[in-house]
Amino acid sequence: PSDASRASKALQDVAMMRKTVVGTRRRVQENNDKKLSAQKEELLGRNAAQAAAAAATSSSSSGPHSPNGGHDPNAQHHKDTLLRKEQQSLIHSTRKLRQLVGESDAILGALKTQGNTLDGTRSKLSVDFLEAIGLSRQTALQVVRRGHFDALLVYGGILMMVLLMG
Repeated sequence: PSDASRASKALQDVAMMRKTVVGTRRRVQENNDKKLSAQKEELLGRNAAQAAAAAATSSSSSGPHSPNGGHDPNAQHHKDTLLRKEQQSLIHSTRKLRQLVGESDAILGALKTQGNTLDGTRSKLSVDFLEAIGLSRQTALQVVRRGHFDALLVYGGILMMVLLMG
């Protein structure tokens, strides 16, 4: 047997195996579909029978003189479970919000401290810079104070314009 005939035989074998695998896969899928359909039918049949039995029971025992007062204990248990879950969710949310507020307060405090530190540093650097270019310390302090006063005038003027225009 030549290489070509062996290759041809191998290709035929592969094709036959492929057909076998595809056929088997199709049969397995059909079998699974049949089982699933049977299970669905069984469940639907049970649900329909249970619903009919529940309707018959509730119509005969849901009057004001029934032992449970016309209330389904399973429905009440379900409601209680849902309420308990909602309460736990609210407690968790409250806890997380308190944690968030605490972290925010800590960050705000740190930013205020940092701002005060930087403000003092800026004033000191301004005075040091003005002294370095040859101004006296008193003149440098006067320039810094004048800058603060000018800022107050600008923001006061903006506030006055907003009030007058509004």
